[in-house]
Amino acid sequence: MAFRFQRRIKIAPGIRLNLSKSGVGVSAGIRGASLSAGSRGIYGHTGIPGTGLAYRTKLNSTSRNSTKRSQSSRAVSDGAVINLKAYIEDNGQLRFYNADTLADLTDREFNYVKNHYSAELTALVQALCDNKNQQLSKISTVHHNIPPPQERPVFTARTCPEVRPEQPRYLKFGLLAMFWPPLKRKIQSHNASLKAKFAAELGQYHKAKEAFDNSEAQRKKQETKDVFDDVEAMSAVLEDHLLAIEWPYETEIDFDFGENYSSLAIDVCFPDESQLPLKHHEPLKTFSKVSIKPINASTRRRLYRDHIHAIALRIIAEAFHRLPSLESLTLSGYTPGVNSATGYEEDHYLLSVKVLRERWKNINFESTVNIDPVAALEQFELQRNMTKTGIFKPIQPMSP
Repeated sequence: MAFRFQRRIKIAPGIRLNLSKSGVGVSAGIRGASLSAGSRGIYGHTGIPGTGLAYRTKLNSTSRNSTKRSQSSRAVSDGAVINLKAYIEDNGQLRFYNADTLADLTDREFNYVKNHYSAELTALVQALCDNKNQQLSKISTVHHNIPPPQERPVFTARTCPEVRPEQPRYLKFGLLAMFWPPLKRKIQSHNASLKAKFAAELGQYHKAKEAFDNSEAQRKKQETKDVFDDVEAMSAVLEDHLLAIEWPYETEIDFDFGENYSSLAIDVCFPDESQLPLKHHEPLKTFSKVSIKPINASTRRRLYRDHIHAIALRIIAEAFHRLPSLESLTLSGYTPGVNSATGYEEDHYLLSVKVLRERWKNINFESTVNIDPVAALEQFELQRNMTKTGIFKPIQPMSP
């Protein structure tokens, strides 16, 4: 393209909302779902990577008697709680290990859990498979819950991460201290130390809180006032919100505004089709491995087709939602490639679309889960050479 882009941002899993590609996220940070077995029973731990959400639930019912619990305690490291973690290896083998020691469970330990909590282990393996497969569902649903265009921005305040320090508990002077000067001086020294430490922590808190409040005030001004006519504010707002989205794959976005800031040109580096998941995981009755089935080529092409159109829809939606003075937008998407004639690297553009704000308003933003991302882009001025089965041929993108 002859158009020269001045700004580039990289959107990637792990910047703000990390999306792990293996294992079920846990609070300890070790990938895998888990069971905790000990004298108080069996607990399950699962979570969704990138969301910070997890849950812990007791798996053995209260109706199980204390004898069985004590057996569990003896069978599992003599009453010590074992954090039983699990993950799927590349060949489909299941590995169960103690997260505290990183050692594989002994046959005695695992056989007890398997024999007494088969249903819970089945649910655990299913959770692992679901997590492996969730990438398949995410790649074509990036456009779900896209925001509508706004004429007046709505500012959403953030919660200050700083926690105000608690007032320390000072030692009181007892009767003994009143008549024993060494003890009195020791208590006074202890309280003075606590008071000085609290004052320092309180000062640091107020300093951090003031910096946060100033940052929020600046962000509010930027998102509600400056965003109308300040190109630096417009760029910062768009970048901030694009980075906050949970993107399935790392990619880059180049963008720049027109002379009057009412138009925007965006270049998107789409992920390559080879990055899409190649396999689907299914649990087996045995706890030794899971079934890994390949995804056929036609399904992969369809997923890829939906994915890049969904990415385009999401970026367009964010731009019109965050930038109230934006009236038109041209988005072009490409994948890096090699020119077979020259051998040099070059970008292969897959689609290019121009969208006007007034036409963008025709989308039903209350039912975005029912929107076909391919059909949605076709209602606008679209340049694309794609077969019905999802095979793309390079195109010449539109001029911004």
